[in-house]
Amino acid sequence: MVPTIRLLLDNLGDAISQPLQKELEAMAATEDGPEALGNTAFWNSDTMVHRKKGWYMSLRMRSVRTTGNEDFERTGKSWHSGSGVFQTRVHGDEYDLVRTNMDWHLLPGITEEWRDDAIPKKGNRCGGGRFATMASDGDLGAAAFINQPAATDPYSSVTSKKSVFFLNSGAVLLGNSINRATVDGKLRTGQGKSIVTVIEQALWRGSITYQVGSQGVVRTLPFGKGCNMDVEIKAGETAWLHQGSVGYVIKNSADASGKVVLQTRCGSEVAATDQQNWQSEARRQGNGYFGSQAAFLAVINHGEQPKDASYSYAVLPGLSASDLAGKAFFFFGPSGVVTVNTPGMQAVIDTAAQMAQAAFFEKGSSLNLPPDEQSQAISVVADRPGIVHMRRHKDKWTLSVAEGTKDPSAKTMTLTFDRPGIFAEGSLDYMFPGVTPRKAVDKVTIADQLGKSQIVLNLPDGDDDAAYDHQGEMYLGAPITITLPMKDTLSHP
Repeated sequence: MVPTIRLLLDNLGDAISQPLQKELEAMAATEDGPEALGNTAFWNSDTMVHRKKGWYMSLRMRSVRTTGNEDFERTGKSWHSGSGVFQTRVHGDEYDLVRTNMDWHLLPGITEEWRDDAIPKKGNRCGGGRFATMASDGDLGAAAFINQPAATDPYSSVTSKKSVFFLNSGAVLLGNSINRATVDGKLRTGQGKSIVTVIEQALWRGSITYQVGSQGVVRTLPFGKGCNMDVEIKAGETAWLHQGSVGYVIKNSADASGKVVLQTRCGSEVAATDQQNWQSEARRQGNGYFGSQAAFLAVINHGEQPKDASYSYAVLPGLSASDLAGKAFFFFGPSGVVTVNTPGMQAVIDTAAQMAQAAFFEKGSSLNLPPDEQSQAISVVADRPGIVHMRRHKDKWTLSVAEGTKDPSAKTMTLTFDRPGIFAEGSLDYMFPGVTPRKAVDKVTIADQLGKSQIVLNLPDGDDDAAYDHQGEMYLGAPITITLPMKDTLSHP
């Protein structure tokens, strides 16, 4: 937080009131500054924030209920700001003083066409899908959405299923079902250019180091000389990339039907969307906020006509290139995190952390939880689309669940585990998160039935509106987070 405060004071200090300026200066004078560490779900705006010591991440999604930012300048830039924008900050200025030279068609985290035409300023930029959801236990979390353009969206070209799983070390991003969008029977041809997933577009602050395959050569692209690179990651291979104190690990699954092409561009190789307008603002205001530092861009290129394309990559902040090199080829797999990336479910299973997270795009998909001390495998199935975050502690589980579509008619969401005797039976109250946490009028019930363990989450619904002072709609899709005591027979000694 401290680098961001200092950046704010240096560039906008004259516009800040004296009392606030003194408060910010006091914060900046501390060694680390105030940090609200952990994971926060802003479920009404389809936004998640994840903070750990020394770094910050955020995700912004869209749905039929939400959209990204508006445009208030002469040139349209923010059309895709709700299309899965994912930002990582270590230094604090990664996305600030580079805006003049950014390609705003390619905001970090999104999967879209690599266009070079004018971005609209007006029109419906809400998503066309209902599924956008998130779960959080206050420390770690996960979020997912189906990104598809609305019928009245005149510009977006792609449909995809996207998830972000926030860990202690960073985040894992999964995507699949990537295709050109068909809306009302019409194919979105756009400009006919490549569909890409944007790994990063941020300030170019140093040399770029990368390696493709564990037997590949480690290569470095020096700072200031461009970084035009196109490399293929073959099926079953992993590659890593490092720039600006952030590492990226890109995996191509062994059963991938197509190749993965990693591309990077830097400086003048990035087609700036609004350079002239922003430079005129810099001269007019004499303000570093409108500076013109160079951008670093990294994308996964899926081709012009992808057919159910996919991606898997991790973002690991606060690492040196040598630290990343030592971790990259062990990050994905049995000794690291295991991923599931299918049309019905996207998931991350971390056995070492005893944690599993899954986005259920379709009911009936089965998630395998980390085995217990007796190496007994457990699987869980959800009866509705939604998201599940589970973490095992010494003698209990932390569970966070959200229904995926914010359906006011949905009364319950049931999780069924494939064996009985896992959790202590009974009913539990739960609280809604927020600035002022609020006790729910519903409960969660746990019972063993027909040889299986079952958790029934009674959801906020349209009938609860009066009980929530006629603000019941605000709690639709809110994460339900509870602690589940384990049965004595399964408790750790």
